[in-house]
Amino acid sequence: MDKNTIIGLVIILALFLGFSWWNTPSKEELAERQRITDSIAEAQQKQKIIDAALAKAQEQLDEQERQQADTMSVEEKQRLQQSRFDVFANASMGEDTTFVVETNRLRITFASKGGYVKDVLLKEFVTYDSLPLQLLEGNKAAFSFFCNNRNISTADLSFELAEQKRLADGSTQLLLRAYTDSAGVRNANSYIEYVYTVRDDSYLVDWQIGLVNLKGSIDAATSAIALQWNATLHQHEKSTQSEMRQTTVYYRDSEETDNLSETKSDKEEITTSLRWVSFKQLFFNATLFSGTSKELLSRESRKDQPSELFESGSMEVVHEGNDKTMRADRSLKSMQAQLYLPVSDLTNNRNNMTFYFGPNKYRELRKFHTDLERIIPLGWGFAPMAWVNKYAVIPIFNWLESYGINYGIIILVLTILLKLVLLPIARSTYLSSARMRVVKPEIEEINQRYPKQEDSMKKQQAIMQLYKQAGIKPAAGCLPMLIQLPILIAMFRFFPSAFELRQQPFLWAEDLSTYDSILDLGFTIPFYGDHVSLFTLLMTAATLIYTYISNKQMSMGNDQQAKMMKWMMFLMPIMFLGIFNDYSSGLSYYYFLVNIITFLQMWLFRALIDEDKLRKKMKEAKLKPVQKSKWEKKMEEMMKQQQQAQRNAKRK
Repeated sequence: MDKNTIIGLVIILALFLGFSWWNTPSKEELAERQRITDSIAEAQQKQKIIDAALAKAQEQLDEQERQQADTMSVEEKQRLQQSRFDVFANASMGEDTTFVVETNRLRITFASKGGYVKDVLLKEFVTYDSLPLQLLEGNKAAFSFFCNNRNISTADLSFELAEQKRLADGSTQLLLRAYTDSAGVRNANSYIEYVYTVRDDSYLVDWQIGLVNLKGSIDAATSAIALQWNATLHQHEKSTQSEMRQTTVYYRDSEETDNLSETKSDKEEITTSLRWVSFKQLFFNATLFSGTSKELLSRESRKDQPSELFESGSMEVVHEGNDKTMRADRSLKSMQAQLYLPVSDLTNNRNNMTFYFGPNKYRELRKFHTDLERIIPLGWGFAPMAWVNKYAVIPIFNWLESYGINYGIIILVLTILLKLVLLPIARSTYLSSARMRVVKPEIEEINQRYPKQEDSMKKQQAIMQLYKQAGIKPAAGCLPMLIQLPILIAMFRFFPSAFELRQQPFLWAEDLSTYDSILDLGFTIPFYGDHVSLFTLLMTAATLIYTYISNKQMSMGNDQQAKMMKWMMFLMPIMFLGIFNDYSSGLSYYYFLVNIITFLQMWLFRALIDEDKLRKKMKEAKLKPVQKSKWEKKMEEMMKQQQQAQRNAKRK
């Protein structure tokens, strides 16, 4: 790490700190924010009181209705339901039962009341504390739409199991129907139909909504139905904070993939067509696509559109606070999406959709050719970083994974391969640093020759001339850092999001996807946390040692600027100690390996590069005439003009 590289790092850190300082609110802004927060809290408290009163009133009303219902005759009950639910009166009176379909990967429970997917259990996975992994749970997940001009919701209707059969490809198909009735008599030819096809050995579930012979039962002017999807997502991973900051709603319109805020409550109205909506967590997601699963898996180009699209929609995520501790019910955030489905024929209208209930695994999501893999944060907003992950890191990771190697070893091999690719750049950096050390005595001599401030221009000219004669290109020192920066940031995004590392142990780390705690403190240290991560400590120690050795080799001087630079260089690893303590242990382990391999590279370069020979070559180069480029001549002319201007100013 030469002086220019360090300057680059310091500039990056300074920009980060400067940006943080610039965005730090003033006392007045903080006071105003606090006032707004207090007002919101007060309003929320009042709303809770009102909601509690309304809930109590509703309970009393429901109890009165139940008491009245107990005294009603069958005919009176039917008339009451008829007045409220019209042609769906009988459907509203059915019992609430469940139907279960189980495959190698999924165990799905369908509720008869509403006909929706009530529970989704991912059989291949468990939570961090070994509980069954419920992606969707009970009454906290629901699908419904208003099915006529009386705003009757399908959530109030009981769907009968019309048929359950095994298809030739091994899939299980359920036909659930909510029938209309006339004068209390069921009409077997008029119904709302849900057809679920649960594919074996797959995370996909086809869902078809059918409106069959509903003319007269649904308003003839209906051109679309609004499908409402609600879900509360629950914690599955060890770090609440990590899972919270990656849980939100993603969606894909006809042009791009976007998402709602990950740190606060957010809402978005989409007036254009939509291809899919995803309720996304750190390592799992529940996604609803437009079109069939066959279309999803057979599209040859990302630009191809499915035969059907959601006409428009709205999404919302409710974030109840940035809690760092798990809630009693393990809930993270509540989400909802409203999607508009086109209706063209009430005699036999069919809308095809497909669910995906599964892991955020790049290879799995890539199969669908709909950019669903973009819900994995691989740095899509910065192309070089995304390219590194997409075309280098993930293929190498998957290739090594195929050999069944421990993931800690895979990270080691991946690190070695990346360092080998960057070896020429590392050699160039070390060579640049060695040349700077060779000419250091001459630079000090130039500094002594021009001690006055007014001679700074002459000093700069002399140093640049020395660099030119010695073949040193100061700006070239920043280039290796710029090339390596996308890789460093790509790793920062990849490891915390890599599903492959989930619950994979290595040495003392039980799970490389989250922090490794060798000691739970029982209290929280500001900016650090409530536990001690050993991999983070090792990474910090290695970085501090590397910084110390680099400083010793460079001998930047004892002036105020050099002291500040040294202080900043030692401050950065200390900052990383607090930042990385709650991050993926696989990430800290990777950066630790990078430092160790860099030590080995420095030892190798020191053994192979003879600085005495380098000094001799540079002395020989100085004897040769140096041809100035047009740019250098122009810069020299500008310096002479500035010097002349300074002399003229002094005479006046």
